[in-house]
Amino acid sequence: MKYALGLALVLIGYTSFGQSNRLIDSILVNNIIKVPAYQLSKVGNETLVLKMNYAASSFIDTTGIYQLQNAQILSVDLVFTDYPTTQNLLPLNKTRLQSLAQLLPTATQQPHTNWQIIREING
Repeated sequence: MKYALGLALVLIGYTSFGQSNRLIDSILVNNIIKVPAYQLSKVGNETLVLKMNYAASSFIDTTGIYQLQNAQILSVDLVFTDYPTTQNLLPLNKTRLQSLAQLLPTATQQPHTNWQIIREING
């Protein structure tokens, strides 16, 4: 099965913690995509949205995550709002990606997963 993992926040990595952190760092240094409002992609057959509260890095509900254990993950979008606009949100987003890597380690072992960091300007 192919899945697009859309975390309305969303995320990453490799097998060991060090490799996972390097992958997370490389994802975060790439350009952040700015959009007025995020639209869920229809990339694969299915999409799973894992939400987090504002300024938090813990998932609210992980129902359905078991479906991804042996799935090919096509894409992961980490979506966050542009608030506060002057604050550096990289540390928070790094923690969010680390939370995903802990929840779903197999996602970090798939070299062809497309990772995007998306900042909602009007969110």
